[in-house]
Amino acid sequence: MTTLGAEEIARRRPVWEAMSDLFLDTEVRFYVPRIARICAATSWSLEQLDRIFWCEVFPLAIGNMLEIAGEWGMLELDETELIQRANEASMPTAKRTLHGWMVDSEWRAAGALIERLRTEPAERWPPLEQAWDVLGRRYFEDPGTDLLFPVDDKLVTLRAGGLAIEDEWRRYEPIARGMLLAGDRHGADARASAVITLLRSAC
Repeated sequence: MTTLGAEEIARRRPVWEAMSDLFLDTEVRFYVPRIARICAATSWSLEQLDRIFWCEVFPLAIGNMLEIAGEWGMLELDETELIQRANEASMPTAKRTLHGWMVDSEWRAAGALIERLRTEPAERWPPLEQAWDVLGRRYFEDPGTDLLFPVDDKLVTLRAGGLAIEDEWRRYEPIARGMLLAGDRHGADARASAVITLLRSAC
């Protein structure tokens, strides 16, 4: 057993908070790019972040997803319990086997984006996060519906800043596809086509 000091606890707080967003009772796939950016900014390896997610946050946060009407705005986890879980560092094997599927694809997607961000200079992280956010919003929404918030201007701005948005979509599409629910996978090509149409309209 380890004992977290005050400095280590302070380092964990933004990561705990970011990771907990994957357990909200809402569309959490939109949060994955931001979660990845916050986690990538730490000095922890992907393996260490994985243990923080599954050993510390998951056991306390998964209950929200099992509620009939869970919290959808912000999940406040008990910090004392988080610290205890961190000190114990034990994997909740049974609980992960039963309920881990509910967040596994989103966390794996975050991991892929963390690795990608860490290959880029820090000044590229904000436009990459914004690009993934825009692309994901078009991809995960029903292709036959209009987006609630227009994103064309954001795409134009990203292009003007030098981001090759089409190339970025080719990298992000398999990650986004991996987050589709089983019932939505048959429509993955239609979703990808909707993104391409959006990119062409924002030239």
